[in-house]
This record gives sequence, structure tokens and C-alpha cells, in this order.
Amino acid sequence: MNDEVKQSESVQLQHPELWHLVLGIDDERLKYVIYSPAQENSLMTGSVALAKSGVGYLKAVENAVYDNPVLLNDFGRVTVAVRSGRFMLLPPEVGTDEKFAREAFAASMPDMEGDFAVSHLVLNDVYLAFELPKGLLSFLQRTFYTPVVTHQLYALCETAWRLNESSPTARMHLNVGEHTLDVAVFHGQQLQLANSFRFDDVNDAAYFALHVWKSCNLNNKEHEVLISGDSAANREALSVKLRTYIAYVMPAILPAAALRLGENAHLAPTELIQLALCE
Repeated sequence: MNDEVKQSESVQLQHPELWHLVLGIDDERLKYVIYSPAQENSLMTGSVALAKSGVGYLKAVENAVYDNPVLLNDFGRVTVAVRSGRFMLLPPEVGTDEKFAREAFAASMPDMEGDFAVSHLVLNDVYLAFELPKGLLSFLQRTFYTPVVTHQLYALCETAWRLNESSPTARMHLNVGEHTLDVAVFHGQQLQLANSFRFDDVNDAAYFALHVWKSCNLNNKEHEVLISGDSAANREALSVKLRTYIAYVMPAILPAAALRLGENAHLAPTELIQLALCE
């Protein structure tokens, strides 16, 4: 957790029903953002390592939540983004019917053992079906009041749609973390591809990005790459490598609306700020 962002461990929320909680859960950490839409500069954030040794993943998530009482307030809205490498995009004709969506997902991933969920990317009008670790969905649903549970690509795709609203050009949007790379490719406001990769070295991240670029027939001299994400070192290293091949590689600009949440919103987890702005 960044020391420069308001910290939430000892905060007592007055009227928590006026506040929103945004959670991000991956294999190693639980990250969160808390803010009030009615109060400028209210942003608070935190991050908890998942202590999985001897207890397993699900119990580690449960402990991370229960050991942080601020997360157990009766929030007016709770949104949870779960990082999963097992997902697929579905058209509305399939995604609107959970039975059909589940059948389509099972046909693609017959070894599914975890929980199943479907998230509607409203602006893009596509559905994202994904697998969560077994037991996680039911834990979230019994712990929080009607949580919206979605996938890590949701916020990137919806944010990218807005950025492309006034531009007909093709863009590749990248969100890079310490060991993760999320990718969304748009031609104007049409989502062409969304994918997520894990990497150990930034050279691998560059390889994945360039492979997607080539697969989507993007033009090295005309189209653009916008890079966001929590790892400043990886953002810079990836930008340098991509500029060897692509003319327009730029940092994604934080929307002004994010600064109304908190003046140090740029220090909070990128995907959670994006998700907050999608609410």
C-alpha cells in the first residue's frame, strides 16, 4: 500500500451506505479502494497479502477480509474484480442466457472445477464468462450485500471504450503489473480482442503485446498503444521496447474524474480506479 494515499485500517466510516468498496483479488493479494461518490477527495486504499501457507487460497482470502474490519461495513455498493486466466468473450445472444453461457464455457474448458460467473461489458455490449476459484463466489455473496463480481478485463475494456469514443483510430490498450499484462484492442469503439497474460520478464510482456499487435493487423506507423498499470518500472521498460517497432506508444492519461475521487488517485491500483469510474 502506498503511504501517500489515505490509509483505511483505522478509519471509522460515518454512514457507510454512502460509500463504495472496490475489491481486486488475485493469486497473491487482496487490494481495495474505498470512496464516497458524494465527497471529493475521499479515496482510501489498501493491500493485503494472502497468507496461503497451511490454509489454502480460499481461507486466505476469507482471513484477509475478516482481519480488516473496514471491509465489513455496510457499503452502498461493492464491486469485486477477480483475476482469472480462464475466461472467454461471448456475444449477447449467448451471454444473456446463463445456461447457454455456461454450456459455451464448458465446451471450451471442459476441465472447469471452480465457480462460474458472467459479467456484462455494458458499453461494449459483450459478455465475459470466467472461472473463479472454487468457493470464492459464494464467499463473496454471503459476506457482502449483493456484490457485483466481475473479471479483471472488465474495467480495461470499458475504460478503453470511453477513450475511443471520439477517435476512429485503432488502439491497443495495455495494463501492466508486476507480472501481469492485460490487453484490449479496439478499432474505434469496436472491441476486437481482449486477453490477459502472465510474465516473469518484461521481454515476455513485449513479445505478448507485439504478437497481439500483429494478430490484429495493426499498423506500426498509424495506430497507437496506450499503457497504464501499477508497475512504473514495467510501464517504462515496456514502452521503450515497443517504441522500437511502433511509432505511437504513450502513457494512458488518468481521467479527471479519478482526481475527484482523490488527489492521489494515480497512486492507487490502476484497475481499481478504472473499475470505480465504471460504476
